[in-house]
Amino acid sequence: MAKSDQPFKDEKTEAPSPKRMQKQRSQGNVFMSQDMATALIVMLGIIILKVYASWIFNHLYLFCHLGFTEVAYVRLDEGNFVNYISSKILLMGKLLAPVLFFLFLAGSFSTISQTGWVVSWSKIKWDIKKAFKMDWQSMNPFDSKKVLDLGLNIIKVIILGTVLYLSLKDSIDDWIPLMDGPVINVWFFLCNLSYDVILKIGIAMFLLAIIDFLYKRKKFIDDLKMTKYEVKEERRMADGDPRVKAALRSKRLALFRRIMMEAVPQADVVITNPTHIAVALKYEPDSMEAPKVVAKGIGKLAEKIKEIARKHDIPTVENKPLAQVLFKTVEVGAYIPVSLYKTVAEILAYVYKLKNKKAA
Repeated sequence: MAKSDQPFKDEKTEAPSPKRMQKQRSQGNVFMSQDMATALIVMLGIIILKVYASWIFNHLYLFCHLGFTEVAYVRLDEGNFVNYISSKILLMGKLLAPVLFFLFLAGSFSTISQTGWVVSWSKIKWDIKKAFKMDWQSMNPFDSKKVLDLGLNIIKVIILGTVLYLSLKDSIDDWIPLMDGPVINVWFFLCNLSYDVILKIGIAMFLLAIIDFLYKRKKFIDDLKMTKYEVKEERRMADGDPRVKAALRSKRLALFRRIMMEAVPQADVVITNPTHIAVALKYEPDSMEAPKVVAKGIGKLAEKIKEIARKHDIPTVENKPLAQVLFKTVEVGAYIPVSLYKTVAEILAYVYKLKNKKAA
């Protein structure tokens, strides 16, 4: 029987629970497609190029023009060499700073859009054991996962290479007229060609990234799947151990019974069934709006109530219908309903009459 249960316990067929997903997230294990992140950076970079193309072109042209023309007549001696280099660095900085800033924003967006905001110190915590731990499986070049990833990467390179080849092939005929034209035309042609090639490659990367995103998301979910046994254990831990809950319930019941038994000596009368049910009533005209049930029980508990009542000279009155109604409808510590006032009042009057006779 134990052997037949083992596949049931080990087979991961159940979707990961929100608790399991949250635990992995708190440990920094979140799903992210690196291809999607790269594709988003490229696509956002293309948008940046499109918006700031004129500004980038003017500054890049100025940088190249000054670089090639000033060299011919600028005297680079000790006096102006530093100034010359500083001016070129400043010009290049003005060109690259906004581009790098927007690419930084694009990189942050590409990551946060997939994972959300996650901060996990466990990922950057130093663990000396990991420094000397040899993962032989990760070093195996014939591992099935590595072979699959290698195959997918080769396919991606082939597709992107084909897109690049076709983009350049279509522009070969446009190169010939440029040989007899001014250099500025070559510059414009190269800028337009670069933008066109990057755009096509970016679109191809984005389409491949969608496939990679769906594949890796499915793989991530599959790795987090749970066995039926794990689901059962997690639910049990969330609801509480049944044995612990039963023990607590037993303790609460014992405490409740002890409090009831301590209240019986202060009761005015005990209504019985006569053998199966016992309900103890108490009434103080100055402080209570109506008689109150201070204890009730059935079976052995009823016998215990009657025993305590006899021990403390509490009158016991047999009234089967009243005992059943009180037991079923009135909780311990609650007042009796108005519909029972008359019946209970008659019983209390009888009890008080007996007490007065005994006192006389």
